[in-house]
Amino acid sequence: MQTFADMSAELLTEAAAFFKKLSETNPAVRAQMKENIATFIQVAELIKKSPLGRVENMTHAEMAARLLREASLFFKSVGEQNPPLKEQMDQNAEIYSTVAAIVEKTPQRLLEENN
Repeated sequence: MQTFADMSAELLTEAAAFFKKLSETNPAVRAQMKENIATFIQVAELIKKSPLGRVENMTHAEMAARLLREASLFFKSVGEQNPPLKEQMDQNAEIYSTVAAIVEKTPQRLLEENN
């Protein structure tokens, strides 16, 4: 059974893949996207292995939630700047935001418990 920590790891990895594609097509943001990719992948690995683990003052779940919220805002921004992508980006933003709120408080909660 999949937990919200597992889902967070998947979403963070998907965001990193999106950033990679963006960096390949937009040299102006390449350096920032590469930094984002590394951070998102690292946190995805941490939350998958140890959702309740800590780095300094934050749990892995709190770190994942923060990055999911940042990705949500980023997707909304992309949608605002690209009307043909707006609906899809808004949907992505909503999913990331919703998962962030749950994983931050109950990372080991099963996805089925949300229904």
